[in-house]
Amino acid sequence: MTKLLLLILSSLLRSLIAEEVADALASCTEDDECSLELLQRGGIKKTLVSSYTDVAADPSCSAAPECAKLKLAGNCCPNDAGISLGCCPGGATAVPSPAVASVPKDSKRLCQNNPACQELNLEGMCCPNPAGSSLGCCDSEIEKQDMLGAGPAPELAPPAAAPGPLMTFYLYRVDNDQRYKLNGVNMANLLGDVWYLHNEVVFNCPRKFNISRLTRFKVTARATRELAGQGKNFDNFVAFDKAKCTVPGCSQLHWDPLGYVLGCTKNDPGRVALPGEAAWYSLPGTCPSKFYFQKTAACMQNEPGGQCKGSKVTGERDCTYTIQEAGEIPLDDLSGIKNYNDVCESTGVREYDELTDKGTGTSFWNGKADPKKGKERVKFITDLFAKRFPQFPALLEDPVCDA
Repeated sequence: MTKLLLLILSSLLRSLIAEEVADALASCTEDDECSLELLQRGGIKKTLVSSYTDVAADPSCSAAPECAKLKLAGNCCPNDAGISLGCCPGGATAVPSPAVASVPKDSKRLCQNNPACQELNLEGMCCPNPAGSSLGCCDSEIEKQDMLGAGPAPELAPPAAAPGPLMTFYLYRVDNDQRYKLNGVNMANLLGDVWYLHNEVVFNCPRKFNISRLTRFKVTARATRELAGQGKNFDNFVAFDKAKCTVPGCSQLHWDPLGYVLGCTKNDPGRVALPGEAAWYSLPGTCPSKFYFQKTAACMQNEPGGQCKGSKVTGERDCTYTIQEAGEIPLDDLSGIKNYNDVCESTGVREYDELTDKGTGTSFWNGKADPKKGKERVKFITDLFAKRFPQFPALLEDPVCDA
């Protein structure tokens, strides 16, 4: 659809709706909103009447905020085939392109056969679209992005004669009230999560991401022969987002040469006083090359991940760890402020204020850089887990992060 045609259609639309909405638009005050029905009929707000033709005349992806967020290039609203994508202000074109009818239902050209495009509710042809361009949500484009910035495969010493030593320790996660099966995640030792809570979470009202609980996991792990041959128990830390490893070249740099091993990294010790070393860990699940909504049975078979199917950790490439939930503590029980996320705004209580270095209505997080208070916080949390979950060991020594 050409720009000229868009201008003609826009002009016709303005004429058709002018009489219908003129009175209603005139009655809208600066403090009132025009009704949803009016907006649907007119497709405009009072302040946008004069600029409607300019908006309609610009089909580029960059002119549609939601399409721009996806970093889509070219035309989207509509594209060069006359189809508006789901990220356009008015939504996707209801009638699919006639060309779709001739494409096999299982073709990767179709948006719905590329999980990231399907997640965006895109319809028709995306990979490539009728204009010959593949959108950023296409599997082929995601694979290209995954390799950007990846360095060469590491040069490794020969594998060791046996896997690494068996290690059992606690790891922790902070979460909101949503619960889901863990399959490719990042975790931390207790010091790492206390560091994260103090730096990112407890000074917000409500807490960042509505975080409400600290969950503990008992992890048993060992290095593969390949990793043990490098004199290490842990690989380099990798980031997981929605169950996918999002650092460049995950398979080529980590899983292929070493197996699905745990990674770790030490955290910045300078911003929070802690009685030890804060560390974050990465635990690869099945099909770590894909987001959770992209994982297929075939991918999970080809990329089995490191979590063992049984209770014994063998150190084989697909059996490097087991994980068992070992209790959780509501963050409200640390500060003593019940239903903090719900009441902090209305009551004025605060778990922590960065400017004053203390809370309002609680003192648990006071003294961020105070070594004594930092030690007391960690001990309080450790003792609380031991008291509430006596079936688990009170203490398990943190492993050395040797990545």
